Amino acid sequence: MGAPLIHTGDLIDFVSWANLDFARQFCSRDDCIMAAGNHEFEAGHVGEAFEDEMYRNQVSERVQAAFANDIRFSSRLIGGVNFVAIDNGYYRIERWQRNAGNVKSNAAGRSCWRCTRRSIASSSTPSC
Repeated sequence: MGAPLIHTGDLIDFVSWANLDFARQFCSRDDCIMAAGNHEFEAGHVGEAFEDEMYRNQVSERVQAAFANDIRFSSRLIGGVNFVAIDNGYYRIERWQRNAGNVKSNAAGRSCWRCTRRSIASSSTPSC
């Protein structure tokens, strides 16, 4: 297997079934580390809605299901280098993302935002 592709966001232009199917196929055929861009959560309300966490959460579960890794926060060790993908699609890093550096990776050398949020409070190893 060759080196994985590191994609830094905006693989799709907006959320649609066709775009999510493209993302799913892309991730299934290529070894990828993906980070979210603002377009991964673009729900078609251009100019009509403020892009914040509430806006992103409208489509978050549907979008995440199309990608192999957690596109909000994930890390992966490759050749001794820790590659970290952080969603800053709305041009700000959230508090739980800033604190994530204090969390150990799981046995596979990966972590995700769901486990990281829980682990920060308990100082445990992510279970994802």
